Amino acid sequence: MSNPNEPEAVAKAIYEATVQELAASSDPALEREVLRSLTQMFRGDQHGAHITSAVPLMAAEKAALESRLSAKFGRALTFEYKVDPALLGGVVAKVGDKIIDGSLASKLNAMQETLLGAR
Repeated sequence: MSNPNEPEAVAKAIYEATVQELAASSDPALEREVLRSLTQMFRGDQHGAHITSAVPLMAAEKAALESRLSAKFGRALTFEYKVDPALLGGVVAKVGDKIIDGSLASKLNAMQETLLGAR
């Protein structure tokens, strides 16, 4: 028998309890809403964009970035900004479970892997 404290056992118990509760409700609208809510929870905050840049962005840069990301994802987003000099340059944007990495550090790492792999 597996350990009841293992992540898979806990996840299975939560799943089974949720299915039992939904079946007992006999409400298809509730079932759809619960499944939609759970999907959003697992994917993360789909309406928030977490932007990390190597240096503080100017207002015009923020406005352009916000416009492009809202258009790309087809909905209004809320934006949270932070600075991480380790990026060296560029921006990393995280919206829900999607990550757009335009950082210089990422590009340098990819180049290094390519060059080391060519040996």
